[in-house]
Amino acid sequence: MIAGLNDNICNNCTIGFLSAPKEVNFANLQIESCDFCGKPVHEVGAFYERKEVKICRGCLDVCQEIIGYDLQIAGA
Repeated sequence: MIAGLNDNICNNCTIGFLSAPKEVNFANLQIESCDFCGKPVHEVGAFYERKEVKICRGCLDVCQEIIGYDLQIAGA
């Protein structure tokens, strides 16, 4: 699990977001902030949605880096 300010995300969910991202249309939703970091919509620009969770691209990138680092450590 990777801990964020407002929520946690597992490796499988991060990979799921990255493998099939679905960008959220703000006009149709009342999204105020990223479920993971809490940054407001005007700071992050876009959210990606999967199973009712919204996460910004910045958080996805950080999670991907953490997973990559963990895999490097495990392979060493």
